[in-house]
Amino acid sequence: MKNLPIGIQTFEKIRNKNYLYVDKTGYFNDLIEGGYYFFSRPRRFGKSLLISTLEALFQGRKDLFKGLAVTASGYDFPIYPVIRLDFSIISNRTPDILEQEVKEELDRIARAHGLSCNDSLLTTRFRNLIRDMSRQAPVVILIDEYDKPILDHLADPDTALANRDKLREFYGVVKGLDAHIHMVFLTGITKFAKMSIFSELNNLFDLSNDVNHAGLLGWTQEEMDRDLKPHIEYLAEMLGRTTEDTEKILAEMYNGYRFSKADICVYNPWSVINAVKRGSIDNFWYTSGSPKFLMDEMSHRLRASGAFNIRNLYNIQVRADMMPTLEIGNAELETLLLQAGYLTIKGSSGTLRDPYLHLGFPNREVEVSLWFSLMHALVPKAKIDSGDHLAKLVTALNEEDLETFFTILRGAFFANIPYELHLPYEKYYQTVFHTIFLLLEIRIRAEESTNVGRIDGVLETDDRIYIIEFKLDDSAAAALQQAKDKGYADKYRNSGKKIILVGVGFKERNIDGWVHEVIDRSNPV
Repeated sequence: MKNLPIGIQTFEKIRNKNYLYVDKTGYFNDLIEGGYYFFSRPRRFGKSLLISTLEALFQGRKDLFKGLAVTASGYDFPIYPVIRLDFSIISNRTPDILEQEVKEELDRIARAHGLSCNDSLLTTRFRNLIRDMSRQAPVVILIDEYDKPILDHLADPDTALANRDKLREFYGVVKGLDAHIHMVFLTGITKFAKMSIFSELNNLFDLSNDVNHAGLLGWTQEEMDRDLKPHIEYLAEMLGRTTEDTEKILAEMYNGYRFSKADICVYNPWSVINAVKRGSIDNFWYTSGSPKFLMDEMSHRLRASGAFNIRNLYNIQVRADMMPTLEIGNAELETLLLQAGYLTIKGSSGTLRDPYLHLGFPNREVEVSLWFSLMHALVPKAKIDSGDHLAKLVTALNEEDLETFFTILRGAFFANIPYELHLPYEKYYQTVFHTIFLLLEIRIRAEESTNVGRIDGVLETDDRIYIIEFKLDDSAAAALQQAKDKGYADKYRNSGKKIILVGVGFKERNIDGWVHEVIDRSNPV
């Protein structure tokens, strides 16, 4: 078996050191002809490796592509001068720092080509560098993580907008130099509205949702079967499972990303590689770091109005002919979730005139990642990852040990809500509560509808149904009485499960009390 390239994003190193490379160069046939392209994908999907591969391709490194699809196509590997910028390593704390850092990167590229690049204006420096380098051949411009100087400051719109303006001027240089350019290729996580950042460079062809490039990054099932089979068999041995069972688990955990109307789904390479390398099925996407801009936005919305509703994330539709783009200072939460990889295309409906896409979580890993990230945003000091609190909560529910259950909730979670994050909204506590149970992988339904109202939460185990009602600054007894008066248990009398009504009162940022009552299913409540 070939070695697995964890964290290696350099094409040359992967090829020379005999690391596994899933061949994506078959998608290059149209790209090598030149043009202006934009391509967005979530983190940990290999965008930087793609940029590195294109760099080697246009530098004429034919030796690195032996046996790959692009070589078989008859491509003769002409050499182009390459300008490659990676905004993930360029400081962007202020617009001035951003400009100075980009200038220094251009200087470095110029020196590598035996040129000088010392104009005082960033746009002039970039323009002259392109012209000087194109004396050899038309220039290829590769830009990785174009959006990082903006994403890092979404919570500070003034800085985000100022950085955007710097980048807009910078990218605007390119359009007027078409005669000197062979290709431009930009990657990022998000798609900002063209009039926002690319108003000057408005001739980009967006490959992000293009059906012909749906598998450009990520691994399809066909590629998994072709290139990863020995690794999956090894993983199955490590887990003590059959290869077939292991493949099903991998698909449930890491497959399901769909980026176009085409019925092509891909696995997250980072997660698959880590699972095989470590011999375990785990949540590797979350532990690799969650997008701070997204968590800031989710917690901000909850703090602003208390109106954030987890339930809405399970039933999202968007216009298929208007795939979401971001506007700085006015970002839709669903758009952020889609572009960050927490949501993906699950299906479509409507007509040619009125088409819709249905969005949902791509897989179990991503869903759990969102709840872990949200929990840390809502309760930064919650003891999620230590003391096996989650496992003890599951056991307590299964054994109907509500004393242990609420004791853990009070001490490990709600007691850690900082004073400055306290919100006078019942929805805040409801969201924390529901997030905990989504992490427990226990079926929970938020605001379950009945014929007389909405139940705050319905929890199901194998043999019990817990119907939970919350009250903020009121007693647990009052919450229980409301559940009884409205007959919330009636809906579940034919479930065959034990029904337990639970009232919970919240005061002073914690659970003030709780009461419960077992329902006799043979009689009305």
